[in-house]
Amino acid sequence: MDLSLMMIALSCMGDELIYLLITSILVIMRRDLGIKILTTLLITMYLNQTLKFWFNIPRPADHLTALHSLPPLIKLLVGGEGPSFPSGHAQISSTFWTSLTLNVPSKTTATTMVVLPILIAYSRIALGVHTPLDVVVALIIGYSIPLITNLTDVTLKKCGSRYEVPIKLSLLTSLLIFSVVVGYPKLALIAGLMVAGVIAHKLTLDSGRSFTKRLGTSALSLATLASGYALLDFIGGLDNAVVEFAVALVIGITAYIVIPVKLNVFKIRWR
Repeated sequence: MDLSLMMIALSCMGDELIYLLITSILVIMRRDLGIKILTTLLITMYLNQTLKFWFNIPRPADHLTALHSLPPLIKLLVGGEGPSFPSGHAQISSTFWTSLTLNVPSKTTATTMVVLPILIAYSRIALGVHTPLDVVVALIIGYSIPLITNLTDVTLKKCGSRYEVPIKLSLLTSLLIFSVVVGYPKLALIAGLMVAGVIAHKLTLDSGRSFTKRLGTSALSLATLASGYALLDFIGGLDNAVVEFAVALVIGITAYIVIPVKLNVFKIRWR
Protein backbone atom coordinates (compact mmCIF):
# COMPACT_ATOMS: atom_id res chain seq x y z
CA MET A 1 0.00 0.00 0.00
CA ASP A 2 1.22 3.46 -0.86
CA LEU A 3 2.41 5.36 2.25
CA SER A 4 0.07 8.28 1.65
CA LEU A 5 -2.91 5.91 1.30
CA MET A 6 -1.94 4.24 4.55
CA MET A 7 -1.74 7.62 6.30
CA ILE A 8 -5.15 8.57 4.92
CA ALA A 9 -6.66 5.26 6.08
CA LEU A 10 -5.17 5.66 9.56
CA SER A 11 -6.35 9.24 9.75
CA CYS A 12 -9.91 8.24 8.82
CA MET A 13 -9.84 5.78 11.74
CA GLY A 14 -9.45 8.70 14.15
CA ASP A 15 -12.49 10.73 13.13
CA GLU A 16 -14.93 11.60 15.93
CA LEU A 17 -17.98 10.50 13.93
CA ILE A 18 -16.51 7.00 13.48
CA TYR A 19 -16.08 6.54 17.22
CA LEU A 20 -19.45 8.11 18.01
CA LEU A 21 -21.13 5.56 15.73
CA ILE A 22 -19.10 2.64 17.11
CA THR A 23 -19.96 3.67 20.66
CA SER A 24 -23.63 4.06 19.75
CA ILE A 25 -23.65 0.45 18.55
CA LEU A 26 -22.22 -0.55 21.93
CA VAL A 27 -25.08 1.31 23.64
CA ILE A 28 -27.53 -1.13 22.00
CA MET A 29 -25.37 -4.26 22.11
CA ARG A 30 -24.02 -3.83 25.67
CA ARG A 31 -25.91 -0.90 27.15
CA ASP A 32 -24.04 -0.20 30.41
CA LEU A 33 -20.64 -0.52 28.76
CA GLY A 34 -21.77 1.52 25.75
CA ILE A 35 -23.19 4.40 27.77
CA LYS A 36 -20.10 4.53 29.99
CA ILE A 37 -17.78 4.77 26.97
CA LEU A 38 -20.18 7.15 25.20
CA THR A 39 -20.10 9.53 28.16
CA THR A 40 -16.30 9.45 28.28
CA LEU A 41 -16.11 10.01 24.52
CA LEU A 42 -18.46 12.99 24.66
CA ILE A 43 -16.44 14.52 27.51
CA THR A 44 -13.24 14.32 25.48
CA MET A 45 -15.03 15.73 22.41
CA TYR A 46 -16.35 18.65 24.47
CA LEU A 47 -12.94 19.38 25.98
CA ASN A 48 -11.17 19.08 22.63
CA GLN A 49 -13.58 21.48 20.94
CA THR A 50 -13.26 23.94 23.81
CA LEU A 51 -9.46 23.87 23.74
CA LYS A 52 -9.35 24.23 19.96
CA PHE A 53 -11.33 27.46 19.93
CA TRP A 54 -9.90 28.72 23.23
CA PHE A 55 -6.33 28.66 21.89
CA ASN A 56 -7.46 29.18 18.27
CA ILE A 57 -4.12 28.10 16.80
CA PRO A 58 -4.29 27.84 12.99
CA ARG A 59 -3.40 24.64 11.19
CA PRO A 60 -0.10 24.38 9.28
CA ALA A 61 -0.14 26.70 6.28
CA ASP A 62 0.09 23.86 3.72
CA HIS A 63 -2.31 21.47 5.48
CA LEU A 64 -4.59 21.12 2.46
CA THR A 65 -1.81 20.24 0.01
CA ALA A 66 -2.03 16.48 0.57
CA LEU A 67 -5.83 16.52 0.58
CA HIS A 68 -6.84 18.52 -2.49
CA SER A 69 -7.36 15.47 -4.73
CA LEU A 70 -9.33 13.37 -2.23
CA PRO A 71 -13.06 12.63 -2.54
CA PRO A 72 -15.21 15.05 -0.46
CA LEU A 73 -16.20 12.46 2.20
CA ILE A 74 -12.62 11.29 2.73
CA LYS A 75 -11.43 14.89 2.78
CA LEU A 76 -14.01 15.62 5.49
CA LEU A 77 -12.84 12.67 7.62
CA VAL A 78 -9.14 13.43 7.12
CA GLY A 79 -9.04 17.22 6.96
CA GLY A 80 -10.72 17.94 10.26
CA GLU A 81 -12.54 21.09 11.27
CA GLY A 82 -11.60 24.21 13.16
CA PRO A 83 -8.26 25.22 14.67
CA SER A 84 -5.28 22.91 15.04
CA PHE A 85 -4.48 22.52 18.76
CA PRO A 86 -5.00 19.88 20.12
CA SER A 87 -5.59 17.15 17.53
CA GLY A 88 -9.14 15.82 17.73
CA HIS A 89 -8.29 12.57 15.92
CA ALA A 90 -5.43 11.74 18.33
CA GLN A 91 -7.35 12.75 21.45
CA ILE A 92 -10.62 11.01 20.61
CA SER A 93 -9.02 7.75 19.44
CA SER A 94 -6.79 7.50 22.53
CA THR A 95 -9.78 8.22 24.79
CA PHE A 96 -11.96 5.57 23.14
CA TRP A 97 -9.40 2.78 23.23
CA THR A 98 -8.27 3.60 26.78
CA SER A 99 -11.86 3.60 27.99
CA LEU A 100 -12.56 0.31 26.22
CA THR A 101 -9.41 -1.23 27.72
CA LEU A 102 -10.31 -0.12 31.25
CA ASN A 103 -13.77 -1.66 30.91
CA VAL A 104 -12.89 -4.70 28.77
CA PRO A 105 -9.28 -5.49 29.70
CA SER A 106 -7.44 -7.83 27.34
CA LYS A 107 -4.15 -8.03 25.48
CA THR A 108 -5.93 -7.05 22.25
CA THR A 109 -7.56 -3.89 23.63
CA ALA A 110 -4.41 -2.92 25.53
CA THR A 111 -2.22 -3.32 22.45
CA THR A 112 -4.69 -1.38 20.29
CA MET A 113 -4.87 1.34 22.95
CA VAL A 114 -1.12 1.90 22.70
CA VAL A 115 -0.49 1.34 18.98
CA LEU A 116 -3.48 2.69 17.06
CA PRO A 117 -3.78 6.21 18.56
CA ILE A 118 -0.02 6.73 18.11
CA LEU A 119 -0.25 5.64 14.47
CA ILE A 120 -3.24 7.93 13.96
CA ALA A 121 -1.30 10.78 15.59
CA TYR A 122 1.64 10.13 13.27
CA SER A 123 -0.67 10.12 10.24
CA ARG A 124 -1.95 13.57 11.21
CA ILE A 125 1.60 14.91 11.16
CA ALA A 126 2.49 13.04 7.96
CA LEU A 127 -0.53 14.52 6.18
CA GLY A 128 0.44 18.00 7.33
CA VAL A 129 -2.82 18.77 9.15
CA HIS A 130 -1.22 18.93 12.61
CA THR A 131 2.09 19.74 14.26
CA PRO A 132 3.89 17.33 16.65
CA LEU A 133 2.82 19.50 19.60
CA ASP A 134 -0.85 19.18 18.55
CA VAL A 135 -0.80 15.39 18.66
CA VAL A 136 1.45 14.93 21.71
CA VAL A 137 -0.77 17.12 23.91
CA ALA A 138 -3.86 15.43 22.44
CA LEU A 139 -2.54 11.96 23.32
CA ILE A 140 -1.73 13.02 26.88
CA ILE A 141 -5.24 14.42 27.34
CA GLY A 142 -6.88 11.49 25.55
CA TYR A 143 -5.15 8.84 27.64
CA SER A 144 -5.86 10.76 30.88
CA ILE A 145 -9.60 11.42 30.52
CA PRO A 146 -10.81 7.78 30.92
CA LEU A 147 -8.73 7.45 34.08
CA ILE A 148 -10.29 10.63 35.48
CA THR A 149 -13.85 9.68 34.49
CA ASN A 150 -13.47 6.20 36.03
CA LEU A 151 -12.23 7.75 39.27
CA THR A 152 -15.07 10.29 39.22
CA ASP A 153 -17.63 7.53 38.60
CA VAL A 154 -16.37 5.59 41.63
CA THR A 155 -16.49 8.76 43.76
CA LEU A 156 -20.07 9.54 42.69
CA LYS A 157 -21.19 6.02 43.56
CA LYS A 158 -19.67 6.41 47.02
CA CYS A 159 -21.73 9.59 47.45
CA GLY A 160 -24.89 7.50 46.98
CA SER A 161 -26.95 6.64 43.93
CA ARG A 162 -29.69 9.15 44.74
CA TYR A 163 -27.17 12.00 44.41
CA GLU A 164 -25.57 10.70 41.22
CA VAL A 165 -28.15 11.99 38.72
CA PRO A 166 -28.58 15.47 40.32
CA ILE A 167 -24.79 15.92 40.39
CA LYS A 168 -24.41 14.83 36.78
CA LEU A 169 -27.32 16.97 35.57
CA SER A 170 -25.94 19.98 37.47
CA LEU A 171 -22.58 19.53 35.77
CA LEU A 172 -24.27 19.17 32.39
CA THR A 173 -26.33 22.30 33.01
CA SER A 174 -23.08 24.16 33.68
CA LEU A 175 -21.65 22.82 30.42
CA LEU A 176 -24.75 23.98 28.54
CA ILE A 177 -24.53 27.47 30.04
CA PHE A 178 -20.84 27.59 29.14
CA SER A 179 -21.70 26.44 25.59
CA VAL A 180 -24.23 29.24 25.16
CA VAL A 181 -21.93 31.91 26.63
CA VAL A 182 -18.79 31.12 24.63
CA GLY A 183 -20.63 30.14 21.44
CA TYR A 184 -18.02 27.63 20.27
CA PRO A 185 -19.26 25.25 17.54
CA LYS A 186 -20.64 21.80 18.51
CA LEU A 187 -20.48 22.33 22.28
CA ALA A 188 -24.26 22.49 22.68
CA LEU A 189 -24.63 19.47 20.40
CA ILE A 190 -22.28 17.42 22.58
CA ALA A 191 -23.97 18.61 25.79
CA GLY A 192 -27.35 17.50 24.41
CA LEU A 193 -26.05 14.01 23.67
CA MET A 194 -24.50 13.88 27.16
CA VAL A 195 -27.87 14.57 28.80
CA ALA A 196 -29.50 11.91 26.60
CA GLY A 197 -26.84 9.44 27.74
CA VAL A 198 -27.46 10.19 31.43
CA ILE A 199 -31.22 9.75 30.99
CA ALA A 200 -30.73 6.52 29.04
CA HIS A 201 -28.48 5.15 31.77
CA LYS A 202 -31.06 5.73 34.51
CA LEU A 203 -34.30 4.99 32.64
CA THR A 204 -33.64 1.82 30.66
CA LEU A 205 -33.13 -1.74 31.84
CA ASP A 206 -31.50 -4.33 29.60
CA SER A 207 -33.97 -7.11 28.79
CA GLY A 208 -31.45 -9.46 27.13
CA ARG A 209 -32.70 -9.65 23.55
CA SER A 210 -30.89 -11.61 20.84
CA PHE A 211 -27.79 -10.45 18.99
CA THR A 212 -29.73 -10.15 15.71
CA LYS A 213 -32.42 -8.04 17.36
CA ARG A 214 -29.81 -5.75 18.85
CA LEU A 215 -27.90 -5.45 15.58
CA GLY A 216 -31.02 -4.41 13.66
CA THR A 217 -31.88 -1.90 16.38
CA SER A 218 -28.32 -0.54 16.21
CA ALA A 219 -28.68 0.05 12.47
CA LEU A 220 -31.86 2.06 12.97
CA SER A 221 -30.34 4.06 15.83
CA LEU A 222 -27.28 4.81 13.71
CA ALA A 223 -29.47 6.02 10.85
CA THR A 224 -31.21 8.35 13.31
CA LEU A 225 -27.91 9.68 14.62
CA ALA A 226 -26.39 10.11 11.15
CA SER A 227 -29.40 12.02 9.82
CA GLY A 228 -29.54 14.03 13.03
CA TYR A 229 -25.85 14.87 12.70
CA ALA A 230 -26.49 16.28 9.22
CA LEU A 231 -29.41 18.31 10.56
CA LEU A 232 -27.37 19.63 13.47
CA ASP A 233 -24.57 20.57 11.12
CA PHE A 234 -27.07 22.84 9.35
CA ILE A 235 -28.55 24.19 12.60
CA GLY A 236 -25.04 24.89 13.88
CA GLY A 237 -24.68 27.34 11.04
CA LEU A 238 -27.59 29.31 12.54
CA ASP A 239 -25.49 29.98 15.65
CA ASN A 240 -28.30 29.02 18.05
CA ALA A 241 -26.81 26.92 20.84
CA VAL A 242 -30.12 26.39 22.70
CA VAL A 243 -31.87 25.01 19.62
CA GLU A 244 -28.84 22.87 18.81
CA PHE A 245 -28.85 21.45 22.34
CA ALA A 246 -32.60 20.70 22.20
CA VAL A 247 -32.39 18.95 18.84
CA ALA A 248 -29.34 16.94 19.94
CA LEU A 249 -31.18 15.89 23.10
CA VAL A 250 -34.21 14.73 21.12
CA ILE A 251 -32.02 12.83 18.65
CA GLY A 252 -30.07 11.19 21.48
CA ILE A 253 -33.22 10.14 23.36
CA THR A 254 -34.73 8.80 20.14
CA ALA A 255 -31.62 6.77 19.27
CA TYR A 256 -30.72 5.56 22.77
CA ILE A 257 -34.16 5.14 24.39
CA VAL A 258 -37.20 5.42 22.10
CA ILE A 259 -36.02 3.11 19.31
CA PRO A 260 -34.67 0.34 21.62
CA VAL A 261 -37.82 0.49 23.79
CA LYS A 262 -40.21 0.47 20.82
CA LEU A 263 -38.36 -2.52 19.33
CA ASN A 264 -38.50 -4.25 22.72
CA VAL A 265 -34.74 -4.40 23.21
CA PHE A 266 -34.86 -2.37 26.42
CA LYS A 267 -37.61 -1.88 28.96
CA ILE A 268 -38.29 1.40 30.73
CA ARG A 269 -37.50 1.27 34.42
CA TRP A 270 -35.97 3.81 36.78
CA ARG A 271 -32.79 2.33 38.23
